Parts: sequence; C-alpha cells; structure tokens
Amino acid sequence: MATLLDQYGQPIRPATLTEEVSGARMVGLRPAVVPTDIGPLSPELIGRTMRAADQATA
Repeated sequence: MATLLDQYGQPIRPATLTEEVSGARMVGLRPAVVPTDIGPLSPELIGRTMRAADQATA
C-alpha cells in the first residue's frame, strides 16, 4: 500500500483521513442552509442562460 506524505515529507496516519475537519452547521461561519430568493428564475431560464454562456452568446 502506498504511503501518503504531508508537506514536510512525514507519513500521514490513515485514521487522520477519516476525522471531520469542519462540517456544516446551522450557525457560525459555514451555515448548512442559506435562504436565497431566486426571484423569477425558472429551470427553463437557468438552462437557457447556461447554454448561452456555454456558446459565449450571453
């Protein structure tokens, strides 16, 4: 099995890779839900906009 190394060349313990570092929360710096009013956007309008952007005709 290959060994992963950190930026200093030290081996990384496999157990470290399963630990949560920073999960989403309802409060704090990383909220899990952000209420956003999308106004008149519809799936059709979003699709048209994305196709136009893909073709550089926006």
